[in-house]
Amino acid sequence: MATLATVLAGCVGHHLSRDTQKTVRMTYVHVANVYQLATADGALSPRGKDDRGFWAVFDICSLYMRGMSLKGFTFDVQDFHVIVGDQRYDASRSYRVLTTFAGEVDAQDDPARRLIADRLGLAPEQQYFPKEPYPALAYRLVVAIPEWPEAYLGEPMTLGHSDPEVTLINVSERPPREWQQYDRFSSGPLVSTCPRQTLPAQKSASVQP
Repeated sequence: MATLATVLAGCVGHHLSRDTQKTVRMTYVHVANVYQLATADGALSPRGKDDRGFWAVFDICSLYMRGMSLKGFTFDVQDFHVIVGDQRYDASRSYRVLTTFAGEVDAQDDPARRLIADRLGLAPEQQYFPKEPYPALAYRLVVAIPEWPEAYLGEPMTLGHSDPEVTLINVSERPPREWQQYDRFSSGPLVSTCPRQTLPAQKSASVQP
């Protein structure tokens, strides 16, 4: 009996330690496609094979976590990718940027990186979120599409994540806005198209970049 009790206790303990409900769920919208970005210094655009590259701009609208063992979630831009037909574009993918003031530069070069982030209003590249609901997050990221995808017709793109425990739900209510040239100073900030989310004040949290 003592042996049986020990075995049962071990089984129960093992069962409780398995967190099958450990998941992260995000909603997102595809806000815009920006082909050329105007700055005070000049213009920038993603450089591809056909000179039809663009930045696909997304907003993460909300973030929810569940699971007893899940204490929080680290948002990292490098973990996202876009699927168009049979083509995949990773946010971590290295690409070139054509500028009117410095020729071709790497997108990871500090000046280009800062200009893109500032003009498009990007969120921090990394952010830790403690476990609680974030119904009005509005965290912005971009994925560079260096050349025009053959299967793309202008519809909201599918955003994916490298972690299989992360579920991404597209809540775009309209196609992304097309900007042949976007100038934040003359046009104003790109407005988020996230649907409005309402939760009781004591149960909601909002984090802005």
